[in-house]
Amino acid sequence: MKNSKTLLIARTAVICALYVALTYAFMSVAYGPIQIRIGEGLTLLPLIYPESIIALFLGCMLSNIASPFGFYDILIGSVTTLLAAVCTYFIGRFVKNKPLKLVLGGLPPILFNAFFLPLIWLLFDLDTGYVMNMLSILATQAIFVYAVGVPLYIALEKLQSKGVKGFEIVPILPPKKTDKTTDEQ
Repeated sequence: MKNSKTLLIARTAVICALYVALTYAFMSVAYGPIQIRIGEGLTLLPLIYPESIIALFLGCMLSNIASPFGFYDILIGSVTTLLAAVCTYFIGRFVKNKPLKLVLGGLPPILFNAFFLPLIWLLFDLDTGYVMNMLSILATQAIFVYAVGVPLYIALEKLQSKGVKGFEIVPILPPKKTDKTTDEQ
């Protein structure tokens, strides 16, 4: 069990660090109405790894420290990522058809970001208009979530099926202990 906890912590840290590194690599275009955030391809990971929910949240929060929109981007952007990751996780739990799971799993990060992020720019009186910002984010999110996220998901799934160490699914909660005395009665 100790190795499982270590794997969960390590994977969380790697996903978080990847999100931050990919955002900072394109920092000049990572913030604002037209965003290039390759790290958004990681937002499909909650379909496979529940620990990626906190990793994406922390990665977004750390990435947004460099945002010219400051506190508002840190708060709104990070909470938006958290909510989207939770929804993506539940889609992964309930939808079993893989193509449908991938399509539906990508919708929360795309739609949540498209609807909530333009609110940040309204706070700064950017004269670009909510609808234009929403459409811009909708397009760029869709590109990175599906163009990066789907191949990543497929690759990780193949590594899991081959039993490659470090890519297996580890339960976050310990298994429930059954009380044998109640079973025998």
